[in-house]
Amino acid sequence: MPRPRYLTKSRYRMACECPTKLFYTRKKEYQDNSLDDPFLEGLRDGGFQVGRLAQLYYEAKGPSVLIDTLNEEEALQRTKEELKKNRITIFEAAFRHGHLFIRTDILVKEGNLLRLIEVKSKSYDPDDSDNSPFKKDGLPNSKWEPTFQDIAFQTYVLRGCQPGMTVKPYLMLMDKRKPAPVEGMNGYFLLKKVGDKKMPDVVMKKDLPKEALKLDHYITVELEVDEVVTALHGQDYEGKSFLERIEEWAQGYADDRKIAPVLSSACAKCQFKATAEERKAGDLSGFHECWRGKTGLSDGELDGPLVLDVWNYRGKDDWIGSGKYRLASLTETDVTEPRTQSRSTQPGWRQTERQRLQIRCVREGRTEPVVDTEGLKGDLSKWKYPLHFIDFETIRAAIPFHKDSGPYEQVAFQFSHHLVKENGTITHAGQWIELGKGKWPNHVFLRKLKEQLDQDEGTILHFSHHELTVIRDLCDMLEVKDKGLTTWFRNLVGEKKIKGQVCLPGNGRMVDMLPILKGRYYHPGSGGSNSLKKILPAILSPGGKLHGKYSQPVYGTKEMHSENLKEGKAWVTDRCWDPYELLPRICDVCGDLPDGVERLFGDEGIDQGGAAMMAYGKAQFTECSEEEVKGLEKALLQYCELDTLAMVMLWEEWQDQLQNVSRAAQSRKKQRPIIVV
Repeated sequence: MPRPRYLTKSRYRMACECPTKLFYTRKKEYQDNSLDDPFLEGLRDGGFQVGRLAQLYYEAKGPSVLIDTLNEEEALQRTKEELKKNRITIFEAAFRHGHLFIRTDILVKEGNLLRLIEVKSKSYDPDDSDNSPFKKDGLPNSKWEPTFQDIAFQTYVLRGCQPGMTVKPYLMLMDKRKPAPVEGMNGYFLLKKVGDKKMPDVVMKKDLPKEALKLDHYITVELEVDEVVTALHGQDYEGKSFLERIEEWAQGYADDRKIAPVLSSACAKCQFKATAEERKAGDLSGFHECWRGKTGLSDGELDGPLVLDVWNYRGKDDWIGSGKYRLASLTETDVTEPRTQSRSTQPGWRQTERQRLQIRCVREGRTEPVVDTEGLKGDLSKWKYPLHFIDFETIRAAIPFHKDSGPYEQVAFQFSHHLVKENGTITHAGQWIELGKGKWPNHVFLRKLKEQLDQDEGTILHFSHHELTVIRDLCDMLEVKDKGLTTWFRNLVGEKKIKGQVCLPGNGRMVDMLPILKGRYYHPGSGGSNSLKKILPAILSPGGKLHGKYSQPVYGTKEMHSENLKEGKAWVTDRCWDPYELLPRICDVCGDLPDGVERLFGDEGIDQGGAAMMAYGKAQFTECSEEEVKGLEKALLQYCELDTLAMVMLWEEWQDQLQNVSRAAQSRKKQRPIIVV
């Protein structure tokens, strides 16, 4: 007999995004780009550790039982037996209602009352009205909608299974007001893969101190959400009730029938999208199937650029609704001014101007960058040499690392620093990393960073606001402990925004390259993205000056010093001009492990910030071998070094563009096509 196909919690959440995805999920023939590894997800968001902490809280309150079998029928039967008791707390209780199946995080039975508790690693601060989960009408805001839909679905299933019981839904969240009662609290929870189990086990190397299990020391909070759930159950969902929508999705999934797609701007984030190379290798693309059937476009045309690719435009659904799918079908008049203009300190082009610029470049087939040369020259002329390029790697852990720290407080475990002198000399000037299990790195991080930056008064470059946020957060934590250090950094970055007030500026040394990129420079090869990881392959593409330079092993030499690479490295090849794809895999850096040491890392690399957080999580929350921690450190150092080198490369590209214009003005002929707007 084939295994029944149930609509579960995770599949329900997926259907809320797009019910057509139910047809593609769990099918090997369809390319799935989502992070479909619970072990890695746990390292990233701390969900499994928070779940175990919640269990410890309830184990301390009274009788409890874990339904630890993965067999659905056995889990249902064991749950049924436990519910015969008058008072019991059940972890992973199983319930089936028609084609619906759930495993609850925590279920507390007290006589005729069932308290359904969904545990989330999300944070909550009741004193922060600006980030409340609820809108004024009591319904969840958009960021919290998936969370509340999850508990609404479970409540519906449980009430259907237990019609004679009173079901009260709750959310257990991390309370940002509550400090950790013990030192190194996160270090008590380790993740471990066990056999072929998909979900990792949380291993307690030692018992959590009793002090941490006292009610007044909980770092979680429970919210009763019955009113919100009732409102969601009574909502209209495009002409369908909550029940009708669930039944349609459940039956479609049970029958393995594709629910007709509805094209929208959300399709841009579809995980079931295969590249041309992947399709050629035999993978199927759910994205192409949906769009091909609705638009009549070929797979080649759907490879883009599409209207989905226009940067930060909110009217894409209107375009799609009017039958405009390809970016080339748009004109600049299709971009309308927003009804409300937000205040912006971005120099140069306004947002709508940049969107129209992207459309014009596609329509005209332009491949060379568009540069506001006068504006860019003016911005760069304000920079003072030597230039410091910095990048941080951080994590916000759900369970705090340090006593008296709250959930999701900033933890800065790594930085990289490149230095550029006025004569153009490029040096990887410094780096720092701390992977020690349970160590709180923030104080040393700031001290080491100050040593790098207080040797001169040169401009300090970063990309996006992350570095400013991190420094301000760390200053708040260390204000009492090291007033001198925090004063130096506050003078550097200025005060943070408080309750809508404008940030007080720092001393002018800190400069964000991202607003300059948005307002002064556009490269068609980036596909409209302003991500440095998308810009980099564009400026390193064949034919450009940087491609020629970095296709040679010039980096890691005496002329261009590297802290990690000593034999010279080329960052592009004839076939690949994305340096992040050339970073080594962790297992390659680790090399052969001693006999008897189990390899924890597979064929993995670190090529983006989320991967760096998961790598740090592995060092903290797993039983890594010493050899693999060393390999992990090497991989992280090379990744973060490339992040600051990428900023240097962007600076080189801007310098090259300005020099081209200068030479063109002198010789009256352009050596490289430049559009000046």
